Amino acid sequence: MAIGVGFSGVETAPENGAIIKGSVGIGISNTINTLDVFGNTAIGTNYSGSINAPLNGVIIEGSVGIGTSNPNPNKALHVVGDTYIEGRLIVTESTIIQDTSTETSEQLIIINNGTGPALIINQEGDNALIDFQDDGN
Repeated sequence: MAIGVGFSGVETAPENGAIIKGSVGIGISNTINTLDVFGNTAIGTNYSGSINAPLNGVIIEGSVGIGTSNPNPNKALHVVGDTYIEGRLIVTESTIIQDTSTETSEQLIIINNGTGPALIINQEGDNALIDFQDDGN
């Protein structure tokens, strides 16, 4: 099915598919973007039609790439470019900062523009608070 001025009757749609020129609204008729979706959305073979997405939210099965056309299939989220997080970043497992470039040396830089301490480390449990290791080089 080809829909839209310049597509209808001119372009051939993919088999069992559609091409649409213009805006598409799903659950909404007054679109202001290329794609407007009203409500919740489920994406993926096992999610679509079988799992409820959160209200006004999205659940995605598989990998998501932002700033990349080739997301790592072994990672849920692959971001290329700077990332801005306003709010808390909660990590429930070990965190690894790894520099895979031999051209540069990555750093963990903490900048505090507020009135509180820049870094708080709170060890809960009996293990050591910190363990510095060197590969011997």
